[in-house]
Amino acid sequence: MALGTLRQALPLQAAEPFYRAATAALQAGGGVLEPAEVAAQAAPIWGGASPVGAFLLLVQLVPGRLIRYRDFFSLYAATAIERAEKALVDRLVAAPGLQSLATLAARLPKAARPAGASDFAPLLRALLRHRTDTLLTLDDRAGLAARDTPELLREVLAANGEMSLRALVAAFNAGLPPACQRGSGFLRAVLLNDSLIRKTAPNRYALPGGLQANLPLDS
Repeated sequence: MALGTLRQALPLQAAEPFYRAATAALQAGGGVLEPAEVAAQAAPIWGGASPVGAFLLLVQLVPGRLIRYRDFFSLYAATAIERAEKALVDRLVAAPGLQSLATLAARLPKAARPAGASDFAPLLRALLRHRTDTLLTLDDRAGLAARDTPELLREVLAANGEMSLRALVAAFNAGLPPACQRGSGFLRAVLLNDSLIRKTAPNRYALPGGLQANLPLDS
């Protein structure tokens, strides 16, 4: 009932400045914004209102004009985001290991590129952060959580030497955005199943002597 009332000519006209402000913010963010990034918006138009609440209302007010997808906001149509997401996952599955985000964005098939986008990295970054089966590092490497977590753990051990589980978990998660971080239970299982990592004592792990992790990919 309330949304039906708001979807009349006068309320929609009054909402237009808010749509313009939201669109400008999303364009500045590369077509996507996380809720925390929306909450940090300081444009005068939001006044004392919650920008996140305003964005959520705008998403519902005119369906399709602004999109909420996997908990992030976007200018791109949901169908376009779905195509990009499928292409991203297909390429990660086909890859032998971690891939640079810049390479993934550059090689995104034309059919999977949202119309009007010139840089696809922000969208791919948001998708990677919000899927449970993928991971993204702070230096913009992307991979599959089950396959590529061992490589990242080896990198941490190669840089630090023997570590306790607690220190290893902290160092591993320090290299990932919050949405991609993993708990000690998940990481302990990965450690125990990786033949290239040895358990030196209860809850202590190291690489065999002389073993080095792969260097991060160039962007």
